[in-house]
This record gives sequence, C-alpha cells and structure tokens, in this order.
Amino acid sequence: VSFPTATSGTAVADRLLDETRLLMPWFDQSEKQRGHSSMGASGMDVENICTWLCEFSDEPRPEESPVAERTLGETFKLAVEDLKAFYLEAATAQPGSGTAQSINNWFWDETAAGELLWDLRQQLRKDPDDVVRIHAARTLVPEAQVSRRKAMS
Repeated sequence: VSFPTATSGTAVADRLLDETRLLMPWFDQSEKQRGHSSMGASGMDVENICTWLCEFSDEPRPEESPVAERTLGETFKLAVEDLKAFYLEAATAQPGSGTAQSINNWFWDETAAGELLWDLRQQLRKDPDDVVRIHAARTLVPEAQVSRRKAMS
C-alpha cells in the first residue's frame, strides 16, 4: 500500500485519517475474506481511535477513557492494538501483499499510524497513568522494530 507523499506541514492526524479512508475498502475486503476481524476490542471505530490517539500528542492529553467501562490505560492499549489490526488486516487483503516482516516494516516506517505510535512511545514514557506509561515504554512498538531501527542508525 502506498500513500501520497506527505507535504511539509501536513499534520500526522490529517494523514492518519486520510490513510484510514484509503485503507477502508481493503479492510472491508479482509474482513469479508476472513469472516471476522481482530479489530474491535477497544469498542471504538477506526476514525474515533485515530482522533483520540492523536490527542495524546497534545496538551492537555486525555484524562479519561472514552469508553465508560474501561480505564484510560486499558482503552489506550486496546485502541493502539485496534489501529495496528486495522492497518495490517487491510494490507494483507491486497494482492501480493508481501511477507509478514515486509508488512510490519511498511507499517512502522511508511505510515502515519506508525509515525504516531513511534512519537507516542517517546512522549508517554513519563505519563502519569501507570498503564499508559508502561505500555508506551515496553509494548507500544514491538522490540523487533526498536532493534531494527537502532541497527539502521
């Protein structure tokens, strides 16, 4: 999947919403082919996930979960997992989608979603919410991607 080249000054939030709109037909195709999706654990749709996760880059960042029965940290973790699932399921529905490694590298290196999660990993390492802070520091970005990026620099 390729996206238009980001122009200078285009906010990650805008690019993220554009990408998810472009991927939606592929995500729908994936769900139809598999008969299910692993996305949905957060209880939010992809557009709300994108908007909400982008708010963590701003001050003040969200203080409460948009899902009444969950804590902020629980919803944050599930929303991140749903966003990843959306992108990866959409990517695998395309013909000649590549290997799992190439799809993961595409997600982490070439998408606004990957860029946002890399940024949040750094920004939220000192977050006051324990679950958000721990997730940001330890599991937001897979260790294989962190190691790969270190090796590339």
